Amino acid sequence: MTGSARPARTLAQEGTLSMLYRAGAVAALATVAITLFQIVAGVLWPPPDFAPTAAAATHILEMAQTAPVLTFVKLDGLMLFDYVLLAVVYVALYAALRRAQPSLMALGTVFALMAITLYFAVNPAATALVLAGHYAADGSATGVVTAMQAVLAGFQGTGFLVHYLVMGVAGILVGFGMLRSDVFSRGTAIAGILQGAMMLVPVTFGTVGLLFALGSLIPFVVWFILVGTRLLRLAGEDAAVG
Repeated sequence: MTGSARPARTLAQEGTLSMLYRAGAVAALATVAITLFQIVAGVLWPPPDFAPTAAAATHILEMAQTAPVLTFVKLDGLMLFDYVLLAVVYVALYAALRRAQPSLMALGTVFALMAITLYFAVNPAATALVLAGHYAADGSATGVVTAMQAVLAGFQGTGFLVHYLVMGVAGILVGFGMLRSDVFSRGTAIAGILQGAMMLVPVTFGTVGLLFALGSLIPFVVWFILVGTRLLRLAGEDAAVG
């Protein structure tokens, strides 16, 4: 999955971008590490029921009171850090490809940042911990359970669905931007397009969605490893000519 790539001199005529490339590389590789950890954590500590029922909400609130850190992990709290890193990666990719494919990269980056913002709004991890602080197991705070149900519904509703689809489109656009330039290898571009295409079947779509979500992790990990290593090389090249 390697290929010829032009030097960073043609990518940064107005000043060095080595710091941004290096930050993008670190973010990409850190995202891979977090993703792999989440896979292992999901096996060791399966996530709770996300159905917006009173029973599921009560279980999560009680779990958050007794094991807040584990609850944060089970509720995809690490994805909040993951998505911050994703923003850095997409901005670095925009910088690397903006001259070669300005339209595709502008659209892809905007879509990615839009999806990231939507995910921050619907992720239940931190909100569950806040609500748990106001939850009374004796039933005197039944409104908290209702609020937790609303949070769980939001995590499976419009915001999450739109975020998932838009992030998939972002991956496809950036992948095609790579494919139509010589900055990244063809293999890197194909991995990006493949993972983006697989995200067009949302994880909330039952068993099929779950299979596509799990399957998309393979090209995603490959893509970000290749992106991270290439951005590191670009950082070195750019620093040399800066």
